[in-house]
Amino acid sequence: MMIPRQLQLPGRTLPPALPLILPFSRSDGNGESARLQVNDEAVKMLETITKPVAVLSVCGPYRTGKSYLLSRLLGRPGTFQLGHSMDACTRGIWLSTTALECEDHLLLLLDTEGIGCVEGSSEYILNLLVITTLLSSTLLYNCSEVPQASDLEQMSVFTHLTRCVAVGRADSSAAQELQSHFLRFIWLLRNVISHPLDEDGAEIPLKTYIHSEAASSTQQSKVVMETLESVFPSLDCLYVPPPSADPAHTADLDTHWDELEEDFREKMEEIQQYLFRHVTTKLSFDRTTPITGADLAALLREYVTAINAPGSLPSLQESWVAVIKLKLEAIFTEMVGKYTRDMEEKTDGLFPMEEDIPTESESESSSLMQVHWRVFDECYHNLRQSIRNLLPHHTGNKLTLYTQSLLTKFTSAVAEFGTQDLLCTETVRGGALLRFVQQNYKLSEEMCEKLWDRLFEESGIRNRVVRALNRSIAIDVGSDMAAVVGEYMENAVGPAKLKVLERKRAANDVERMLRDLPGPPVNVRLVGRDRDKHKLRWDPPAINAGAALRYVVQKRTKEGWRDVTTTDKCWVVIDKQQIKRDTV
Repeated sequence: MMIPRQLQLPGRTLPPALPLILPFSRSDGNGESARLQVNDEAVKMLETITKPVAVLSVCGPYRTGKSYLLSRLLGRPGTFQLGHSMDACTRGIWLSTTALECEDHLLLLLDTEGIGCVEGSSEYILNLLVITTLLSSTLLYNCSEVPQASDLEQMSVFTHLTRCVAVGRADSSAAQELQSHFLRFIWLLRNVISHPLDEDGAEIPLKTYIHSEAASSTQQSKVVMETLESVFPSLDCLYVPPPSADPAHTADLDTHWDELEEDFREKMEEIQQYLFRHVTTKLSFDRTTPITGADLAALLREYVTAINAPGSLPSLQESWVAVIKLKLEAIFTEMVGKYTRDMEEKTDGLFPMEEDIPTESESESSSLMQVHWRVFDECYHNLRQSIRNLLPHHTGNKLTLYTQSLLTKFTSAVAEFGTQDLLCTETVRGGALLRFVQQNYKLSEEMCEKLWDRLFEESGIRNRVVRALNRSIAIDVGSDMAAVVGEYMENAVGPAKLKVLERKRAANDVERMLRDLPGPPVNVRLVGRDRDKHKLRWDPPAINAGAALRYVVQKRTKEGWRDVTTTDKCWVVIDKQQIKRDTV
């Protein structure tokens, strides 16, 4: 059962039908050329279809009811514009925005510009026919009444198919090769009043009659029939009687449907069911892969590009190879995206972590590089498996080098390695991994800096050094500093810990303060005293780092050492009363 399904294009309300191919307008304003142009809006609509598609296209002389027939198949009158003048109403190729959905595919309907249209050149009409045939899984040729020799001659455009399509890159397209790719040709004869009769008065099957008419007529009609039979593996013939003898009814069949001849209405229903039963899914070049709407859109672009290029032919094989490459590129992009998503998931909340330190643990959080290799191996395997599933037998050889380069490209897109020192240490310098390496390093750096600052502050080393008055007191700080470094190395995590330690120690002024602290004065002595005063003299310290010195003279009391006086000389006179009070 076929169910109408409205196709979608985000942000756009679609009309009943969209132009898929239009004549290319010359930029110099001199009318139209034989070149074709793709309507991007219709192609984007096709690209949203991920389900396999079948394509039913209707072609034939202009003003023979092609558009009405398609609208009737959809059950939606007026889907394709109808015309009743001498001008062709349909220009180019139009695609219905309503598809007919069955269990395994969508049926797309194409309406084409009429053969013999006065606006179109013969080359332009031929190009349209080539594109229509290439896109279709069933080609319905609609014409009025039983064709005579003159009608067959009008179909001479079909005789050019074999020279306008290549099977491979340089093939001259043999009809028997095309036959495996072109599926079904159906002749629909309109307004058939009576069947041809043989000499005995028996009805001659229409297909047989058309064949015999061609064989007994002009050479041109013979060639047309031979081409159709050689190119299309299935050639059927259907007919419908006139809809009505009333011109008012035939001018508007939809409005007067219930008033039309019963034979006509029954036959139209039969044809609809016949087409629905026999239209099959369109297949790829290797005849094994159903083509999706997105595939069809890509093929269409390839075909039109080839037709518009001087001296070029649309190649069935090369066009499919191009589609395969697009599919592979999409898989490549998906796998790079999957790598990034999986890395984000597996490292979430674990930064900072060791970058590449082997551990006995099998946990995925052992190190960043261990997580990377696990995720990379899975994505690389999926990419190779997708390539094997996608590559057709007929095009495998042509794509071997491409797939090899794609795997190499994937490896570089994920992680690009290089060396940066004399020891040839391997580092990450590009690819999706680089972001995780940089993020891990940044968080490691922040964590290590905070750890060092906390440990150093808790040790009290700075305060003791600042309070130190001579080198003999401050020299004991070295063991405390070693303890801070040891605890830091035990608790710091990530690739930044050694660099942070090196930077912190280089910037730490404690060791400079230790180096710059002067030693104690030497040869302190009492050089004079009387009843009220004492005079002390000393020699400068042996180590003073070249700094100007100021000496502090202290006395020891019950509460501890207290300053008595300060001087920048190497002697001092002290009042006895100053040192007598509170001195221990």
